[in-house]
Amino acid sequence: MAKAVSIKILKICGLIIFLLYIGSFIDYDSLDDPFFSNASESAKNSREWISNFDLREKIFHEHKNVDPWEEIEDIQVDMLYDSNLFWNIIENQKDWWEYLEIGRINNGKITWLGVDQFPQENSILSAKWIRLQGVPGPILEVFAETHMGNGDIYLYKVAGNKATLFFNTYAVSGQHHIGDPRESLEKYGYTECNETFRNGQLFSSYSDLNNDGILDLTLTGTNLVTCDKILEVKGNTIMKMEEVEVAESPVKETHILNPNAKCVPGQDYIYTCK
Repeated sequence: MAKAVSIKILKICGLIIFLLYIGSFIDYDSLDDPFFSNASESAKNSREWISNFDLREKIFHEHKNVDPWEEIEDIQVDMLYDSNLFWNIIENQKDWWEYLEIGRINNGKITWLGVDQFPQENSILSAKWIRLQGVPGPILEVFAETHMGNGDIYLYKVAGNKATLFFNTYAVSGQHHIGDPRESLEKYGYTECNETFRNGQLFSSYSDLNNDGILDLTLTGTNLVTCDKILEVKGNTIMKMEEVEVAESPVKETHILNPNAKCVPGQDYIYTCK
């Protein structure tokens, strides 16, 4: 009997030790962190069927009710799969004056989400819904652009009726003039040269860079140098010229998206690890 009791006690002790071991891997601080809060789309937010055409019409009439004089050329819209969430882009003048909105539609009624910081640029290059492993709820990825062709990538985390910006960085490039003609002539063989990203922007991909269970952002692209090649001159007037590519180099930026992440020695991260 005593032997049987001893065996049971040993089993209980072993179970306690095992549970303590498992518990040591849980980051209890993160459980109360708003970044990790449960923002999943529940059944009450499930999608009611509506075509993009009908949703655009509703958005258009909402705007006209508020401001009958607003000039709207077009409205881009996309709903999150199996949800009542949507984003839309109001095009007052395509690729020149545009702005982003985020909303929900319930029983035919639109509720606009509060957004703590909209893109500051003049137009929206792209927007798409993404899911990030380790971050509950939908994320909206937005690329925006100024009239000069520069801009940021923005990542918004949606919880309830609010969209919170939790990351942005430079990712869209216009033509930046290389100021010193002598330097350009010596380096590239031309006096008038500009620097930009190929295709005007960097491109995003997501993977877990530091093995913390949360997907991180990698931006890649090509830095491009172009110069003006003079083809025809009459007197002191340039009659004809063309833009030629003279140099390029790869661009790769890695951004840790967990605000509580610890830096990994020897790794070159740009954002927010400690």
